[in-house]
Amino acid sequence: LSAVSPDLEGKMEDLEFTNALSYDFDDRDVHPEKELLLYESGLQFMTGSSAQLISSQVLTQAATRCSLIRAVYEIICEADTYKELSEQAVEKGTLADVMVGGVNQNDTWCVRLRQFGSASADSPSAVRYGKSKRSPLRLEREAISLMDPLFSRMGGRVKLEDPDCKLNIFEGMIGKQKILAQTIASGIKTSVIRPASRICITNTPLCNVAAFCMGNIAQIQNDQTVLDPFAGSCTTLLAAAMLAPGCKTVGIELAPNYTVNRDDIRRDFSSRQLTQPVALIEGDSTCEKIRTEARAAVGGGSFDVIIADPPYGIRERKDAQEPPPLVKLVSIIARDYDTGTPLLAKNGRLVAFVP
Repeated sequence: LSAVSPDLEGKMEDLEFTNALSYDFDDRDVHPEKELLLYESGLQFMTGSSAQLISSQVLTQAATRCSLIRAVYEIICEADTYKELSEQAVEKGTLADVMVGGVNQNDTWCVRLRQFGSASADSPSAVRYGKSKRSPLRLEREAISLMDPLFSRMGGRVKLEDPDCKLNIFEGMIGKQKILAQTIASGIKTSVIRPASRICITNTPLCNVAAFCMGNIAQIQNDQTVLDPFAGSCTTLLAAAMLAPGCKTVGIELAPNYTVNRDDIRRDFSSRQLTQPVALIEGDSTCEKIRTEARAAVGGGSFDVIIADPPYGIRERKDAQEPPPLVKLVSIIARDYDTGTPLLAKNGRLVAFVP
């Protein structure tokens, strides 16, 4: 959130995320605790008075940057029955804009049923709906039919793929009977830069999800300059270009072109319509000349963000007397600062992946 709206930094102390699901099946004891935790934390409620400070626009922007969020839903109402759910939704007027006579009455829409928890009486097989299987279409149709007082008022046509208004009926969540919620944002699709999908493929590419997480920790913005001193196939810079298309990126990589092909890297950017790096430099980032070349690529100034996945292979471990690459990098940043040619700007951010 603070990456999208810096004004929110330090103001989210009471913001809480609590699990919305509980694995209440008879076979709970046979599953590892880690698997149960993943299931139960897969959907969460966001609560707290500070949530009122977060506008829908900021929440949407934050979600579309996050590699760990699939979707964000805004709860419209909750009730014990489908009929009550539809009546409450009409009474609240939250969806008035997409109903007949509303300003967005021609917007396309769809509604899907998502069931979680133990099987209901008419589903004795105890299928874990919502985990690996969709709720049966029969039950979805029945729910929609019972909520006709709401859906008959919708102005636009139904569109299942990428509608303007996507509604969800949730059942089986902790402390709730039935919830009507609207999808307001979806998380960023990190898979578009997964290593196996790229033209430039190296032996030890950084995980695409990790690259997005690092970019968000660094709070990369459109007007910033970003350096990866151990760029490899540039997973970090691809993620940066997706998070902030207006940022200027530079990559330094020691490996020669026949090992890490810079033209292939640039094709990985262009094939995804992403902003190209301003420079891909072959050389050692510990070399002063190479760092000077990197600064020159962004106008001679310092970098707002340095984001790095230093090598941790056998070659880097065989000499016990030699400091690790990340330690070298930090020492170089300090030395450049002392000499008046800072590599990292004042108040800049250094984010590194340490396995």
